[in-house]
Amino acid sequence: MSFSRRAPGPTWLVLLATGCGQNYLIGSGDDRPPPEGGMDGGPIVGVSNPSPESVAAACAAPLGDRLWINSIPELRAAMVGRWFRCANTARPDGDGGTYPDYPFGGEPGGPIEAGVELDDDARFRTFDWGPGNTIVPRPGLLNAGTYLFLVTFINSAGQRYIQVNFAWDGDSTIYTVPVLSDLPRVLMLADQLHYIADTEGM
Repeated sequence: MSFSRRAPGPTWLVLLATGCGQNYLIGSGDDRPPPEGGMDGGPIVGVSNPSPESVAAACAAPLGDRLWINSIPELRAAMVGRWFRCANTARPDGDGGTYPDYPFGGEPGGPIEAGVELDDDARFRTFDWGPGNTIVPRPGLLNAGTYLFLVTFINSAGQRYIQVNFAWDGDSTIYTVPVLSDLPRVLMLADQLHYIADTEGM
């Protein structure tokens, strides 16, 4: 798991998202420079009729090329909105087992959310499925908070590594470098947390 987490106190760990062999992931050996003009500008393809079944079907589509993001305003524009959680693919942990299925908060064994929503006012919240495929926000200080973007590194090819910090209302922070697939529009946080864009109403 490559979420870095800060509990109350002075301890910070800096662990960035690592690649899994695909060409669009940071750390995968894809050192092409970002294309001129920033974002690819393709249509946003995700899920337009949200339900557990339609989300699972949309998440099953192959991931496309990386959506190159060259600035914080571009990343913010690409991430604001509702994202539905894709099921994790079992991945060997090197010890004969597989990595556990982490919830958004990064705590092993916690309940897996239906998704996460990032508001334009720099607030985020997790949500679950309700009756009739409705969305129900999770209550409590551990399921909502604020988010912040910052550039942490620019490599020799001009790629900007933009970190996002998620600060829970319960005084805990996780931070990671998000990566997006363009078509379909999938948000990847840490090693294995994948979310597909909600395009309903767009």
